[in-house]
Order: sequence, then structure tokens, then C-alpha cells
Amino acid sequence: MKGLLFEEREFPDNCIGCRTCELVCSFAHEALINSEKARIRVVKEDRYGCSIPIVCIQCASPTCVEACPVNAIGIEKDIVVVNEDTCIGCGACTRACPIGAIRIHPATGKAFKCDLCGGGVAECVSWCPRNVLRVRYHSEPRPTFDVAIALADAITAVSRGEDGDGL
Repeated sequence: MKGLLFEEREFPDNCIGCRTCELVCSFAHEALINSEKARIRVVKEDRYGCSIPIVCIQCASPTCVEACPVNAIGIEKDIVVVNEDTCIGCGACTRACPIGAIRIHPATGKAFKCDLCGGGVAECVSWCPRNVLRVRYHSEPRPTFDVAIALADAITAVSRGEDGDGL
């Protein structure tokens, strides 16, 4: 099993919010440059002075798969994928994803998410100027940590700053 991993690093080797990953992703999938159509997106946290790439990490028990009422989301070749022909665009999967990695495509009205560029090498990894993205090969079928707790812990740590007393 493989998935994308964002490696959080200290300044100056951290994500700088350049959004190159979004542009490369949209071009690879849509043949145009439009970050609204990218399967990865960068969230800038100006309050904390950081940027965080949000992308599907291939959860251990994908809540998007469980939430889909028409079984349009499944696991193929160890990657959680959306079958656009079956998807009805109801958005149940977007509400179920704990990190917001699955969205509704602005043009098709169907769910879309990272598919590791068709299961091969993710283009965003190749083009990231800070090398903070990488394809991670999991020894388990999918990661077993709770994504919501990990994300909340990361935001709490950033908000505390170096002295731990909060902002």
C-alpha cells in the first residue's frame, strides 16, 4: 500500500505555500492549470505562519468508502479511488473525510481525490521545490492512526509555538 505523506519540517525547509503541487496535479489530471481541480491543496495558516498540503493519505478504514451510498469509492491496487461513472455527487464522502482530502469537482459535480496519478509516481512529489511530499510505502494495508487526532495534535503544537504558551 502506498500513499502520499507530507513531511513536516522546520523553517526554512518547510512547505512555503507555493502551490506548485496544486498546479502540477491539475495539469497532470486535467491538462490545464487550475488549483480548484487539483487533487492536492495547500492550506495556508497565516495565523501560525505555515502552509499544510492536504491530500488523501489512504486511511486504515476509509470513512469516504463507508459513507458512499452508491459504492462509487473503493480500493483498487491498494489505492482508494472514485468511480466517476457510479458517483452521484451527493457529497457524503466529503463530509466523512476527517481531513478534507476528497472534494466535489467543480466541473463534473463528482467526487475526486488523489489517486497517485493513476497509481504510479505522484507528479506533485517530483515537482515539490522543498521536497516535503513523498510517496510512502506502508507495511500495513493502510495507516492505522486516527487522522483527525493527528491533525488536531499538529495544529495544537503549531499554535503553542516554541515556548508552549500559545499565541
